[in-house]
Amino acid sequence: DVYLEEVKTLVAQWDGDHTDLRRQKLGLLSMLMKWQCVHLAADSLSKVSVYEYEEYNNIEGRDRNSQGLFPNLFQKLLEIIPREKLLLKKPVQQILWNGSFESEDSSLYPIKVLCEDGGHILADHVILSIS
Repeated sequence: DVYLEEVKTLVAQWDGDHTDLRRQKLGLLSMLMKWQCVHLAADSLSKVSVYEYEEYNNIEGRDRNSQGLFPNLFQKLLEIIPREKLLLKKPVQQILWNGSFESEDSSLYPIKVLCEDGGHILADHVILSIS
């Protein structure tokens, strides 16, 4: 909502602009906001935490991949996540985030994973590996 308020303030300053100039500014603003969504991997800027965004630090340099780092990450996760909580090799069709999905025992979960086999999984957290 912070982004929306800032956009409203900015657009209000354009009231006296010629119609074509205002249209160009709105088009540029729209393009920048879409780029920001892509950059932040969000489908809406209203879902972006401004506080967390301010904490972001860019890492200078080129490739951030280190040989053997990814398998080591999984090994560390396997040490802390109980094996019975892991579900591997289950093709996913879609992940629904920020929801309120009810399980059979009436527990609520923020995430619903839709599987290619037609099933679904409710979860508090998801670790996704693209392969």
